[in-house]
Amino acid sequence: MIFVFYTALSPSVTKLRVTYLLTLGTVLSGLTLLFIYPVDLGKACLSGVAYLGFMIAISTVARKRLVVKIERS
Repeated sequence: MIFVFYTALSPSVTKLRVTYLLTLGTVLSGLTLLFIYPVDLGKACLSGVAYLGFMIAISTVARKRLVVKIERS
């Protein structure tokens, strides 16, 4: 999540791609753990949705800042 904040503050195409890959990896590992160690599905889904929402929001901010940065140059 620290990298996502860094990406939002200083966006680049490469950093956005890394952010997407980190998010995908986190979601896939969460799904894997859910299948290996079944826990309360509601709790796991709520945490996953909150995480995804946060990552999408910060990534959107970074993407918009990158567009502005590109247009200015």
